[in-house]
Amino acid sequence: MKARAVQTWGFLILFSLVGVFPAQPQKTVYRSNGFGMAMGKIASYRRDEYEFVLEVDKKPGSEVRRLYRSGVEVRRWESVSIEDGRKRENEYEEGKLAATQIHGASGELLREDTYLDGELRQRAVYEYVKGNPVGVKVTTADGTLVYRDELRLSTRGALREVRRTYPDGGSAFSAFLGVSGVGGEEWDSLAGITLVIRYDGRARAVEKEQWKGETLISAEKLVFRGDSDLLSESAEDRPESDTRIERVYDEQGKLSNERILVAGKLTEQTDYVWDGDGRNTQKRRRGPEGIEEWLYSYDAAGTLTLAEYFLRGSLVKRTHHTSKGERNEEYYDQGEMVLRVYYSDDAKTKEEVYEDGVLVRERSFE
Repeated sequence: MKARAVQTWGFLILFSLVGVFPAQPQKTVYRSNGFGMAMGKIASYRRDEYEFVLEVDKKPGSEVRRLYRSGVEVRRWESVSIEDGRKRENEYEEGKLAATQIHGASGELLREDTYLDGELRQRAVYEYVKGNPVGVKVTTADGTLVYRDELRLSTRGALREVRRTYPDGGSAFSAFLGVSGVGGEEWDSLAGITLVIRYDGRARAVEKEQWKGETLISAEKLVFRGDSDLLSESAEDRPESDTRIERVYDEQGKLSNERILVAGKLTEQTDYVWDGDGRNTQKRRRGPEGIEEWLYSYDAAGTLTLAEYFLRGSLVKRTHHTSKGERNEEYYDQGEMVLRVYYSDDAKTKEEVYEDGVLVRERSFE
């Protein structure tokens, strides 16, 4: 539901600024991603070269977009013209109806219904004034109010504030303030906690603050590598515990070192190692428990196959990921395995106890 809400507000903001996208040509194939974005037109015979492929079939009064993953349809959007110039779009996920949207004659979103296992779950009705979105009312299938949002836009149509109220009297608040080429700020408040984010002229978050009422909980400053969007370093201060967390990132923007200082004294340091494909292969921590180390191994497809944990140089735990959703965990004492536990989709299925390398007890949970 959160992901769908982000998509919905993204559409409203975009609509208020630039209007409706131009029509696409008939029966076009694009390389895509998990969200179904048309990222580049490709020839139909090149489908097998990409994990995600979007197929668009447009006819007078209707349009069907199909998203395939490794040749299997995972999402589908069916749009058809209805009365008064409006359009209805049904969205399917793995063959099941997930959402229905009604768009006005100018392309604005009027209503959105969301479904679970084909059954109506929630309905959102959007309100407009002079073509600009000003609010939304969300109810359950039986009409019970879930929440109501009020939107405030700038004179140029940019979203400035979102105020959410709930039937029990609770509320949430988001506000946006930005100046093109200079930067801006964003405030999000919920249950007494306020998050403040400040952006630079490149729309990069350079400061983050978390407040509880008038008390500052944490403040973080982020530094980027020149004009890129890759982080170089950051420093987070937590006044209540007199704690400072310093982080350093490598040339790919991956976290390489983290230091925790309490009252100015270094208490913990963690180093990270990444391979050329951006996978974490090693984590080494020096802290109160001594030196801890985690090692990770992957197969040719990039799937995690083995994870090992060492404490003060001794193997403590080894996890084998044998197949999708299945793994077994081995526990060691002074170099000898004493316990092996099997899991399937996080449910324990079997437990084996060892003494001097010999199986002495076995228990099944199936």
